[in-house]
Amino acid sequence: MTTKTLTTFLFAALILAASCNSNHKNEKQSAENAVAPKDTVFVSVTDSLDWIIKTGTADMKRQAYDNIFTKFIYNDAHKVIEYSFQEIAFAKKENRLDIQAEALYNMAYAHHIINEMDSALYYYEAANAIWQQLHDTINIVLSWNRIGTMQAYLNRPVESIENLKKALEYYQRTGDKEKMSSTLSSIANAYSSMGIYQKFIENYLQAIKLQEEINDTIGLGISYCNLCTKLPDIGNYKDAIMYGEKSIATFQLAGNTYYKGLALLRTCQAIINAPNNIKEINWKTKLFNYLDEVSIIANTINNEQMKYEILVSKSEYENLMHNYEKAKSIAERVLALTDTSRINTMKAAYMLLLNASIGNNEDASFYLGKFNEYNKKLQQQEWTDKISEMEVKYETEKKELEIERQQHIIKSQNLQRILLAGGVAVSAVFLLLLWRLLYLRNRRNAALAEMNATKDKFFSIISHDLKNPAIAQRDALQLLIKNTGQWDVSALEKYYDGLLETAEGQVELVYNLLNWAQIQIGKMTYTPATFNLFARLRPDILMIRKMAENKEITFIADIPEEATIFGDSNMLGIVIRNLLTNAVKFTPKGGTVTLKATPNPSKGEEFSLPFGEGRGGACISITDTGIGMSEGKSKICLN
Repeated sequence: MTTKTLTTFLFAALILAASCNSNHKNEKQSAENAVAPKDTVFVSVTDSLDWIIKTGTADMKRQAYDNIFTKFIYNDAHKVIEYSFQEIAFAKKENRLDIQAEALYNMAYAHHIINEMDSALYYYEAANAIWQQLHDTINIVLSWNRIGTMQAYLNRPVESIENLKKALEYYQRTGDKEKMSSTLSSIANAYSSMGIYQKFIENYLQAIKLQEEINDTIGLGISYCNLCTKLPDIGNYKDAIMYGEKSIATFQLAGNTYYKGLALLRTCQAIINAPNNIKEINWKTKLFNYLDEVSIIANTINNEQMKYEILVSKSEYENLMHNYEKAKSIAERVLALTDTSRINTMKAAYMLLLNASIGNNEDASFYLGKFNEYNKKLQQQEWTDKISEMEVKYETEKKELEIERQQHIIKSQNLQRILLAGGVAVSAVFLLLLWRLLYLRNRRNAALAEMNATKDKFFSIISHDLKNPAIAQRDALQLLIKNTGQWDVSALEKYYDGLLETAEGQVELVYNLLNWAQIQIGKMTYTPATFNLFARLRPDILMIRKMAENKEITFIADIPEEATIFGDSNMLGIVIRNLLTNAVKFTPKGGTVTLKATPNPSKGEEFSLPFGEGRGGACISITDTGIGMSEGKSKICLN
């Protein structure tokens, strides 16, 4: 008979071990060390852990749940599931998503151990969802690995390889060879489920190479064991037996009893199913010894599933030895222990009995009928599963179509919004351009008005600034004509020199007015520099002095020769000259006009440098004894 049930279970257990080997180490700090009351007596380790879970702190409880997982995962997975439910409730109460994810992972692991792959996948995905919330990259990648492994078992190899390769890429980036090897093993198993055995072997050989590099004894033994399981599917029994014996030796060296037991069972299956022409001469003795050894291990660790699979192998062994009655007796024990709800396992048990019924037609007929009955049930179940799968697929496609329809509606609505927004944007641009045109027009009109005002102001200033020097020069010439016959040569030379200075001042005045005009129309910029105030105002002082003398007005100019200031000399000259001209104009005969320059009052007695090194400042004042103006007029002028 075939040992497909045994193979499936062992393969699942060892793949799980390969992928989890590096993630669940024995805890060095045990919550069992918590101190109990002096008179407390515990019957078992479980009782002590229960006491900690009921009375301990949150950290002690978490440690106790971890210890339960470590202690019972391989010999009582149902207990792990039971306590994992309790741990999930504890985690929710404490609002600890990290503990809840770990409990879900442990529950998935336990379901994996007992070959309940659907449940395992569900809880692995639940753990992954929480780790995604927590952004726990390491555990997200770990769960990708587990999810991929489960998907491979559930005949979803494409999804499996996709998840496993995501995990592999992460481990390759981090250089974690241990995780790389376990993930390569899982990818190999996914290819095996697709019947791509070349990829299966290639990935396992890569995993073995990495495990040898890092001296991962347990991982190496698991890889050998999985090759021993799958190579018979392609008829390679010789290598299967060879890898099985390597696996036994590796686990023996590592001192791992549980894995050694699985390796012994795997090797027994390979020997039992191998054709006689490739079996060793002493294969019967070797097979008997292997079964005997694994029986001792199963009893030592009290693993019921292993005991069950040993009975299957022993029945097959007795069939090979033609001990049909003994084979039948053992097969009946297998049937008694088989879960009747597991159709595939019941079918395999009846196949054992059918093979052991050689020579007994009546029993053979009965067991054949039972075998066919369960085979039919299995086919019906497979069809039911396929129908369910198709229904799920139909519902999924229906939902996808509905999603596509909704997305189309959303796209249409988004397009409408985009067009509306575009229209608003175009309108806004049009309005902005219109506003800009109006702004430029108003600005141009304002500029023209300002230019007209500047022109008027310019002619006003020219008429004002040129009139007074011209009058002064005329008066001087009249005085010269009047006194020509009375003055001697020396007086005339002195007078001519004064007239020349006045003419030079007038020429400079014309240049200054032209410069000011250029500034007003934007063709000349303000150009400040350091200059001597006395030297700059000297021509203006001479001109104003002549005007004052003609009106019999006293003109006092008190400007130190060393007064050096910073500013635009041309602009300053125009301002001072206008102020002095107005002072003389509005001061009556016998009055006084005073021009005075003093150091900046906030900087001491010397002409200061208020704007930095090389820049000086002064306070320039012009006073007169003229008629002045009312307070109202002064406010208008200042405004």
